[in-house]
Amino acid sequence: MTMGQVYTVEYEWGPAARSWSALVVGVPGCHSQGRSLREAMANIREALELWLDLDPFAHLVDAGIRVVDRPRVPGISSDVASIAAERDAVERRVAGLADRTSRAARELVERGVPMRDAAVMLGISHQRVGQLTGGRGRSASRGAAIGSPGRGG
Repeated sequence: MTMGQVYTVEYEWGPAARSWSALVVGVPGCHSQGRSLREAMANIREALELWLDLDPFAHLVDAGIRVVDRPRVPGISSDVASIAAERDAVERRVAGLADRTSRAARELVERGVPMRDAAVMLGISHQRVGQLTGGRGRSASRGAAIGSPGRGG
């Protein structure tokens, strides 16, 4: 069994058959198809598991095998691939920004900054600051003190 191997799978849309064909690069004869891209992805993984003669209860991930998917549609510009790559990059940046926002919210509240003010500084709602800090901290004053006129005095 091959451990730590990376396989590239190329998918191609066939408009006549209205299905996807899948081919494992560098593994002659290991191919499959599916009516949807997800089905083709599942089918080619199963085909590769059989081709590699993996334990029937094992899966590619269990064997340390990684599959790189490369779907394409003939005649469509390469914008599709670049859009997918850009989306992945943006998702990584958003995840990093979420971590930084959470840390900043905790630091601000721990230093005594009211949650509402921390929210303004971070560009998020005070409710979100409360979620990120577990409700620790204090809210900004919302009105007059108890006993003042208009509050049941």
